[in-house]
Amino acid sequence: MPLPPNAGKSTMAALVSDQAGIGRRVGNDPAPLKGIHLVPRLIALQQTLATYETFSPRLRVRPYSSELDSNSLGEVDMLVMTYKAMLAMQEDRWSRLGMAQDLFVLDEVHRAIGPNTSSRLRQIMALGRPTVLAMSATPEFDEARSACKILGIERSVHTVTPRNAIDIGISNGVRLYALYSGETVDMVSKRDSVTEEDLAGLGQNEKRNELIVDTIHGMAKLGQRGIVQCIPGGGSEHASAIESLANQRRIVDPHTGLERKLRVKAVGNFRTIRENERIIAAFKQGRTDETDEPIDALTFTKYLTEAFDHPLDYLIAGAPTSSAVDMAQFTGRGARLNERLTTIFTIID
Repeated sequence: MPLPPNAGKSTMAALVSDQAGIGRRVGNDPAPLKGIHLVPRLIALQQTLATYETFSPRLRVRPYSSELDSNSLGEVDMLVMTYKAMLAMQEDRWSRLGMAQDLFVLDEVHRAIGPNTSSRLRQIMALGRPTVLAMSATPEFDEARSACKILGIERSVHTVTPRNAIDIGISNGVRLYALYSGETVDMVSKRDSVTEEDLAGLGQNEKRNELIVDTIHGMAKLGQRGIVQCIPGGGSEHASAIESLANQRRIVDPHTGLERKLRVKAVGNFRTIRENERIIAAFKQGRTDETDEPIDALTFTKYLTEAFDHPLDYLIAGAPTSSAVDMAQFTGRGARLNERLTTIFTIID
């Protein structure tokens, strides 16, 4: 089911699971119907759990853990897990778990079409014949890599386009600005797409980094907050570098009239889950852990590309990419309803 950002995919999945009878017994079958909801990242997992609790509180929903035994799994109606966790499971354990499910929810299904992930899913879909609800704003990487074709999904239901979503008031409008770095980037990719290896070293480019920090600084002086996509690889080194450079700046807070430090935080897999959750929660609440002053921006490499749902004033695309899917997903972070258009700054080299 192709759905634009902010169309309520997680809410829809929770409501569909409830209405489909998950957690209820059907006929003379003593076992209730069960389901698995697969998500691309841990940040999406936490958001999904919260959505089920809000919209389908009847269901017994739990995150997957390798410590869950058969008795514990018997007490779960809907199991939420990442695609990565599915691949990490031993094949026989996955087969037993998958065959016991009546509903599969494939969230951001474009992340499920890699050879290993799709192979595991097709195996269960062929043998167990579960009902499958697959959702994504970008279900096709290209003509040769379509989620429907690779996973054998027979029916695709288009709901509304991104333009329709804006027109009917469920998605925010965006405006695009190009920021010219003046730098020349030479690369010869070994693949058809830009890779982390191709971008190695670009994170140390002082002129590009200064341009990114200048933009964060300028938006903060206007009282606007956003997220910054940085060069991938190296354990989020670039995200951390932009955090460090930005936090050396000072601004006069437009809300208080007082001078303070610019506050930028990097998030990613280099931090613990709890650290990331705490920083993201503080950003959404408009404060830091230490004070009531706001976090002006979050920097990341891939961590917030999907499933980050919060109104934003701006986004900075600081990492070159040849992936239309990644760019569409990143742009979707700006589609959350806000009182003003979301500005997207793209660094052009």
